[in-house]
Amino acid sequence: MDTSNVDQRHTKLSKLFESVIRGQTKLTTSRQALLFIEAICCQPEKSSCAYKLINNSDGLFSIQVCVRADLSVPFLNGPAVDLLRYFEDPDLRAIDAGNVLKEILLNIVQPPFFWNSFISALRKGELLERAIHSYAWLLCELLLLLPWEDAHNYFVQAGDEVLLDRILNAQDPDTRSLGYKLSMFSQHMLLDPALTWMGDRAVAMTMTFRRSRTSLYSRLVTNSSAPHRHSYASQTSYTQMKQTCPARQCTWITNFGYYVKI
Repeated sequence: MDTSNVDQRHTKLSKLFESVIRGQTKLTTSRQALLFIEAICCQPEKSSCAYKLINNSDGLFSIQVCVRADLSVPFLNGPAVDLLRYFEDPDLRAIDAGNVLKEILLNIVQPPFFWNSFISALRKGELLERAIHSYAWLLCELLLLLPWEDAHNYFVQAGDEVLLDRILNAQDPDTRSLGYKLSMFSQHMLLDPALTWMGDRAVAMTMTFRRSRTSLYSRLVTNSSAPHRHSYASQTSYTQMKQTCPARQCTWITNFGYYVKI
């Protein structure tokens, strides 16, 4: 394509981007939604783009609209992945301790029209390799960035055997690495125990597990001896948690998303 034509298209897309986030143009068709995704992805400064999305009246709402306007498999394998890959940038995650990225990702997965379609396509084996990578990355980020009490459903999905198999059997080593991270999350996380009436020891243990999310994100995942997804939490860990937490006040998640009351 001629360079002048490319520049003209980028200019038009940038105008569309500005018009949409300011509420001057509404995304009423799937074609408009696709153009808006393209307009986001052609923004040269990702941090500036994120700032505009968060600080303009229709910025985040437009993210919601554009990812639910078309829920077909071609969209999930194409424009949706382009959008997620655009935000898959360590520099964005570093802004405000991840809160900027969290706001954007939350508006992609909530309401869960897109997220449920993404899960369904992965479960059916309809996602291409790059889409599987984006799913795994997005889920890892949600587990790390969301408040503990809001991450419950995402821990269940991290431990889903079918979904985890799709990720761990991917050809891309980076995707498999994300799968090991998800496996470790699902094996080691304690869900929803943050109740003050549980006692000081239980709360202290809870805080330890909260802090462990970040360390689990990188620990052992590049090592060939990383724990396999089918290895459950050790009996020692289970016994320790049982001794620490009051009866029936804690829930331990296994790597397949099943819950065991302690």
